[in-house]
Amino acid sequence: MADFPDHERPHKRARLSDSTASTDSPPKDEHSWSWPADLDGPATKAISPPPVSRNKGKEKQHQEQQTITEWSLLLTYLTTPPIKTITPEAKPNKEESAMGLRFPYLMHSNLALAALHLYSEQPHRLELLSRAANHQHAALALVRPHIIESSPEHSQPILGFAAITSIFALAEPAYDPRGLGLVRDPVEELLNSFHLGRGIKTILTQKWEVLREKESIQKVAVLPDHTALIATLGETYPAYSNLQDTINQHCQGDEASACLQAAERVFFYMAIMETHPEEVPGPMYVQMWPINVSSLFLDMLADRHPISLVVLAHYAALMRLRSNTWWLQRWPSALLQHVAATLDVVLLPSLDWPRQKIFLLDQALPSPVEMINT
Repeated sequence: MADFPDHERPHKRARLSDSTASTDSPPKDEHSWSWPADLDGPATKAISPPPVSRNKGKEKQHQEQQTITEWSLLLTYLTTPPIKTITPEAKPNKEESAMGLRFPYLMHSNLALAALHLYSEQPHRLELLSRAANHQHAALALVRPHIIESSPEHSQPILGFAAITSIFALAEPAYDPRGLGLVRDPVEELLNSFHLGRGIKTILTQKWEVLREKESIQKVAVLPDHTALIATLGETYPAYSNLQDTINQHCQGDEASACLQAAERVFFYMAIMETHPEEVPGPMYVQMWPINVSSLFLDMLADRHPISLVVLAHYAALMRLRSNTWWLQRWPSALLQHVAATLDVVLLPSLDWPRQKIFLLDQALPSPVEMINT
């Protein structure tokens, strides 16, 4: 599994003139779960409220409140199936729920996501952001040795950790009080989540003999065959043909192939989700898209290639199909707005369809998302 990326690329306005460019220590007993030693460490600096000076009495009160918050997270984990913090329609799995009690890194990652979930419902509780960051920090510290030298025993919990962490990477910037797209680059944050999610495929490939017998793995490894839908995508979605034309007009060679393949996946998954909604009520296909696009396409996104950004704007419409999932709610319009502000004006008409699609879905599936007015 790839290491956890920390992109530091500067934001830049993508223009057509650019399109020629190519490219602290874990507990001694790892099977006993405990609170992170540093509850106000550096992992919280990005999203925590600014520090406030306190006298000893207030400091004690603050520590007591932290303890209460931690216990409330644990109670949430023990009484609410962890999968419910991922998607409301998912059915709990007892084996997966119990696994967190055996593997501390999985417990910490679940509690990190639970903290963000609670914050999405109770945004006045800013302390939940600190708890989320610290639990995720502890999870990363604990899991790294097992990623380097993974044993069969750790294969499934590491897979669960990777899935939860890729979701955390989407949820955390979305609920930053400073606002998604204002101080944090949505494309950069998406790429971080994408790379984490692609680690899932790596784990499945490396540990397939161990994981193939797991019921939860079989559900996603063997999916219904809907490839016949690909032949009719142009008829079902005229915007797909328009996007293909835009790609072929501005890209060549491998870059064109990478963008065409990514665009096809967007509309193929959209067709499955809209014609067979009962088969996949959750956001699985939204999560599969970045796993199945090419590494070249991700490189183009990292370089802010304008056509890759146009394709990404169409992916925002795919995300909107599952915006009833709390960690996706704020992404579609924020991503579309960011791409619109980044592209050269000549490409802005290419965003008309995803904008209209998101707007129509906003009317049918209301959520706390502000649409852009452009």
